[in-house]
Amino acid sequence: MMDKIKRKLDVVIPIVKGDIPTFINNLPYIWKHLPVKRIILIGSKSIKPLIADLNGVEFQDEDNINEGMSLKTIKDIKKKISGRDQRSGWYFQQFLKMAYANICNDDYYLIWDSDTIPLKDIDFFDDSGKPYLDYRNYVKYDECFFETQNILFPKEYLKKTVDWSFICEHLLVNVNIMRSLLDNLTKNGSAGKTTFFENIMFIIPKSLINLSGFSEFETYAAYVLKNYPGMYTLRPWKNLRNAGIYIGHSITESNTKWIAESYDVISVEDFNPQWHICKLLLKLDPNHKLRFKTVSKIIQSCYSIIYDIRFKVRNIVKK
Repeated sequence: MMDKIKRKLDVVIPIVKGDIPTFINNLPYIWKHLPVKRIILIGSKSIKPLIADLNGVEFQDEDNINEGMSLKTIKDIKKKISGRDQRSGWYFQQFLKMAYANICNDDYYLIWDSDTIPLKDIDFFDDSGKPYLDYRNYVKYDECFFETQNILFPKEYLKKTVDWSFICEHLLVNVNIMRSLLDNLTKNGSAGKTTFFENIMFIIPKSLINLSGFSEFETYAAYVLKNYPGMYTLRPWKNLRNAGIYIGHSITESNTKWIAESYDVISVEDFNPQWHICKLLLKLDPNHKLRFKTVSKIIQSCYSIIYDIRFKVRNIVKK
């Protein structure tokens, strides 16, 4: 029996200058394990010369993705709403991922986070050709996204229909569906503005605008599940989001194989620096005789406690 031919995709990655070293470290894994046609980085003009020598990597100026939308625009809106522009870049990169649908010439594109590394070959369509919509377990920290999601459309209430989260550091986007979502947000947004991004930002509850008041992944998934049921095949996603606490930025074949016993994908996020106990463990056990499953059972329990405290403090400080 012949192997299934993977459908090639544009991999779209919004990026800032500080993320370039991480992206370059991760790039070989992206080429090796994802069905890449092109890798498209979306960023400011300062990014372009930094990636000029990377074969197969193309650049899109973030100011040219959607007319009238720029980081300055989002900062001005954010400041008007809350009096400060913090988190503007975080919202902006979500809007860029969505708006890319309007300039995409294919049926699908794959959004991918620059700090996320595939450890195994991954396809994004099942054997029948249906696209995958990947999900992970829902946790209480996801709740802040849904208050916004549920009031985005006064005439098309997008309530949460499943007990999962679709924030998985990637998303396979159907271009026509995303364009429909953007059009709906533009024409029918409850804020009464003339752009999709304004209609999102102006309805985010003020208690959430300085935190995590919107998720493009969750909103797209809700729109799909409500308006296009059966379009996607749902698939559990096995990503270790806090891989940095185990291996830092030491993305070696040995370390990735060790984690791949339990996960298909890892994310090495800057706000999760390597723990000293894990650094010591790698030094004492460089050949990974101790299984990752055993180590992570202990470390993840400790991390959950620390993350819970950090999340509560963050909510107090940033509100």
